[in-house]
Amino acid sequence: VVHGATEGVVFHAVTIASSNRRATPIFERLSMNFPMGAVIGIRVGSEPDVVKRLLLTVAGMEPVDDGSVSRPPMLETVLVDAEPSFLLGTVMENLLLHAKAWVTEDIAVAVATAVGLPKRMCLDPAVFTGSELSHVVVQLISITRALLSDPHMLVVAAFGMHPGQWQARPFSILRQWRERHGLHRLVLDLLGPAAVPLPASVCSVVPPTLVVGLSTAQMEHNLMPVTVMMNVDETRRPMGLFATVTGVGCAEDETSLPEDV
Repeated sequence: VVHGATEGVVFHAVTIASSNRRATPIFERLSMNFPMGAVIGIRVGSEPDVVKRLLLTVAGMEPVDDGSVSRPPMLETVLVDAEPSFLLGTVMENLLLHAKAWVTEDIAVAVATAVGLPKRMCLDPAVFTGSELSHVVVQLISITRALLSDPHMLVVAAFGMHPGQWQARPFSILRQWRERHGLHRLVLDLLGPAAVPLPASVCSVVPPTLVVGLSTAQMEHNLMPVTVMMNVDETRRPMGLFATVTGVGCAEDETSLPEDV
């Protein structure tokens, strides 16, 4: 177990088959825990589609072919895809699509601008299909929308996102959201107590869980410091779980978390 974290999404001898059923399974008899309160970085090797399947399974959006997955009751999980969807409407309507009931437009603008979206774009009354907006903007809208929904577990396919310095801003806010135990305290930091009428009791005792698929370059630039790191190599096996981004220790069992993490 990871100290200070509780059991989260747990794989029990899970097999995820390839789309070609005659090919080698993507993962076979994989048993591991994605603990609540942790930041789990999954380093992507030469097959990003393999890690994408794993992230979809963690998020509960894809079934397993064998074995089972257990989840805490009432667990709210959101996936931020590298190719996010954008519904026909204004940017604000997309930002507030799954937002908590207490989230106002002012709060949405504060979080969106912290992530990196221009304020004028957030308030633009024009109706978009998404195709008129750049890929980077749609990704930032997707990240903001996920934060405003304030899930218990946020799964981010960051490895497929547009490269560049802009990534530092959303990663920083994702980290702050987790460290502040969710959206309420994040908004307190951004706007002050007058903007958020809810009591602090709405905050979780355990911080939200982040599961992030990262490229090697993102790991090297330390854009998302992690509690636990998992490498997926070309043989489609998790090749060790590490205590830090730099990998100071490898689990004896490749599919279980280190005891001392």
